Amino acid sequence: MRPRRTTSPVVSLALATALFLGSGAVSTAQLTDQQTPPVPGSLLATAPDHGSAVGDGAGQNKPSEDELRAAIDDIKNQLSSLEADLKKKQDKHDSSKRFSYKVGGTLIMDAMQLSQSDASRAVCGQIDNRTQVRDARISIKGEGYNFLSYGVTFGINKEEVNFKDVIVTAKDLPLFGDLTVGHFWIDSNMGYTQSIYDTPVPDFDCNTNTFGAGRKLGIGSNYYTADKQGHLLLGIFTGKGLDSKTACAESDSSILFNARATAVPIYRRCGDDYLDEVLHVGAAYYWTRLDPGGQMNLRLRPTGWTYSMPYILGGKVTLDDYSVAEAEVAWQKGGFAVQAEGFLGCYDGLDNATGATLVSRLMLTPGAFHEYDKTIGCFEKVVVPEELRFVDFENCKYFEGYGAFEAVCQYSHTDLNNLADAGGDLVYGTYGELIAGLNWFWNSQTRWSFNWIHAMPHSAGGGTAEKQNRDSDTFISQVRIKF
Repeated sequence: MRPRRTTSPVVSLALATALFLGSGAVSTAQLTDQQTPPVPGSLLATAPDHGSAVGDGAGQNKPSEDELRAAIDDIKNQLSSLEADLKKKQDKHDSSKRFSYKVGGTLIMDAMQLSQSDASRAVCGQIDNRTQVRDARISIKGEGYNFLSYGVTFGINKEEVNFKDVIVTAKDLPLFGDLTVGHFWIDSNMGYTQSIYDTPVPDFDCNTNTFGAGRKLGIGSNYYTADKQGHLLLGIFTGKGLDSKTACAESDSSILFNARATAVPIYRRCGDDYLDEVLHVGAAYYWTRLDPGGQMNLRLRPTGWTYSMPYILGGKVTLDDYSVAEAEVAWQKGGFAVQAEGFLGCYDGLDNATGATLVSRLMLTPGAFHEYDKTIGCFEKVVVPEELRFVDFENCKYFEGYGAFEAVCQYSHTDLNNLADAGGDLVYGTYGELIAGLNWFWNSQTRWSFNWIHAMPHSAGGGTAEKQNRDSDTFISQVRIKF
């Protein structure tokens, strides 16, 4: 039943008074036949007694026009007071909603099987097959006061529990744009901008890990064009990198400057539900200065190798400074996409190192595609037109839908022959890698993938000139869950 709508006595009094004043002078008969509109108690208390009305002797006390106007002013004051009290209550209620939060995370589990050549066993040792929780992360993210956002993410694996990202971002600041402060990824290439969940292969590719700068404590400013199709990031960071698998500086007081610019010359959607075409171009650069005698990790291992699994090229290098430049391009048309990145590493006292990665992926399910985030310049979650449901309790059905399938092919090449001049017992040479995979998306938050990773290192270690063919094959079956 709908509730009855009632009129406030104060509002009724105001309406009645306005009608009385608008009617002009009234006759004595009207005063005797109709009841005088109610007036506030304060007015009744102060209204003088005018005696009986002339005519038939039925007397009524009629307030003067000035007294009625004073009563209306009193009503207005009371209404203003009520509105002020109501606004205070609303403001107090809204203040509790100025900060929002959302708890989420990812869980990545996989089973790995390796096939090694004799040379690979001789150098890397026998690497056992394994089933593991590769990565588990819990995050709390939210917004506040319409211009702040924040996020805290920590990771759990078999080796450690640590904070990944701790950030606060203030939006649309004069001169600084969107200003982020905290501990977070250094935005030095397209691969790093993706969530670990959204990478098309089991992990960040080998070049992203070799030339990336990892996470550090710092501050960064993001600037955007009006349509968000142009983006510039500038940042400054300090301290020791906290990601052991990346090319992090080992100096606690190192300082790093970085910049990344992206543009989207083509961005077309068919309505709000389907991304038809995207063309992405971008470039990044960072420079690091270390203390005298400071070291950095310049090393490489196959994509998907993790934890205690060995690096097959490189090691720790003593440097004063180094820089890495990167260029990137990506094109997606419906469910097909191709992406390429190139890296150039310039190291103090050493020749340059280079790396390149080419990725091609094809959605085998019509209507499925990767969304694109213009604010950070990367592809993200897959939109699945018909999600897989093992049990549909609402309709009492089983195995509804089939999800979406994606085929992935990736090739990477890295040249670390510059380490020949670094001294020590470093392993230098070249590395090639081929990955073929099939991703099965049950929905946008759950994915099961199968990948074959063929590693082709050709190196000369410890000053020897003999080339060693240490090819290996890794098969990974992986489940990723995002919540």
